[in-house]
Amino acid sequence: MKSHKFALQIKARFITTTPLMIRSGFEGEFTDSSVEKTPEGKIHVNGYVWSSLIRRALLRIRDAQTLAHTIGKYEEEGVSPLWTEATFIDTIVTDVRPGNRIDRSYGITVKGALFNDEIAPAGLEGELRLTYFAESSESIRELKPKLLKALSVINSGIENIGAGWSYGFGRLKIQDVFSRTVDLSRDSLWDWSSDSFLSETLPELKAVEISKPWKRYIVKARILDGQLLAVHTKEPSQNEYAELPDSYVYVGHVIRDGKPEHRYIIPGRTIRQALFSVPIERALRTKGIHVCTDAGALKDGCSCQRCRWFGSAGNAGVIAVTDAVVEDAQTVVLHRIQLDEHSMQNINLFSSEYLCKGSFNFEIIVDTSREEAKGLIDEIEKLLKELSYSSHCPPGWYRLGATSTCTGQIMFTKVEEVQP
Repeated sequence: MKSHKFALQIKARFITTTPLMIRSGFEGEFTDSSVEKTPEGKIHVNGYVWSSLIRRALLRIRDAQTLAHTIGKYEEEGVSPLWTEATFIDTIVTDVRPGNRIDRSYGITVKGALFNDEIAPAGLEGELRLTYFAESSESIRELKPKLLKALSVINSGIENIGAGWSYGFGRLKIQDVFSRTVDLSRDSLWDWSSDSFLSETLPELKAVEISKPWKRYIVKARILDGQLLAVHTKEPSQNEYAELPDSYVYVGHVIRDGKPEHRYIIPGRTIRQALFSVPIERALRTKGIHVCTDAGALKDGCSCQRCRWFGSAGNAGVIAVTDAVVEDAQTVVLHRIQLDEHSMQNINLFSSEYLCKGSFNFEIIVDTSREEAKGLIDEIEKLLKELSYSSHCPPGWYRLGATSTCTGQIMFTKVEEVQP
């Protein structure tokens, strides 16, 4: 049996760059693999979440495969040598984000498939603490560079914590990193406030030899002049209208300097579905490639091309799209009348809030290391060109948001592929 006499400890301060999906809280059971909320209202990221994140990041690094396989798996001689502390973050504010499942045969909401997710906004700060037990100080000198490389991979956004990888949730940005080597004969192992920690600099990702690659794009977009955009929610708007609408453009929070700010947000789920999943599925069907007739949520491991790329109940997708926070937003409330198709009489009056101006940025991440991703990059890049300002396609060919039969025209003003 191995005798561990030393330990490498690393603590990393981070900020959430995208929202966190909270899978459990006051109701339901606590789970091992999700970000939770305690009865006191704090966000709880358990040690299993952190060790899984570290393991997945190490697996993407060519010279860290052996180290990755020691984490989270029981070996013959004992348990994993990695210990990760739970992290508790004060809940400043949370949003309830509505969602629904779309029947792709008809492009409409499936009856009874409406759901809500609790979301913690981007901008929360916390600390990741890990301890890796080792036999000697020499082995620690080999461990530390690999763990620092793993933190650089996490910085890129390819791996997340919690649920909703495909919808851009759970991305972190490492702000500061500190490490120390502890002799287990001392009593300072769990004193994380000690001044014995030394500051570390993360290696640049381009200097890390990646074995499981990914592609990342940053997209800048805006609402076309004279157009409207509606991503509806029941949450109140931040604007004061003389008469409140029946439904609102999506509003949520971001955290700035520890304080919540009300902002207009286009969910990554919406962008992913409307601008990528639907057009790509249409292209596949046009080419005669088999695509299932439903959203795949009720199928275990649907093998059609669309579900291999965008996911189904049995398989995770390989493309993720983050939320877009709208800048310079302007809104307007429009009143509409529903007419009887036969008598042409008014049968319903309703109103909605629409964005009439605004620009926004979002990120696309494709996990090209997976076999399922083959061919997806070509389709994504075709769409990026078609939606760009210089495209030969007419403006607004692809639409976004609710009431997209008559609104929702947007345009990409800049697309940048970000190299690791």
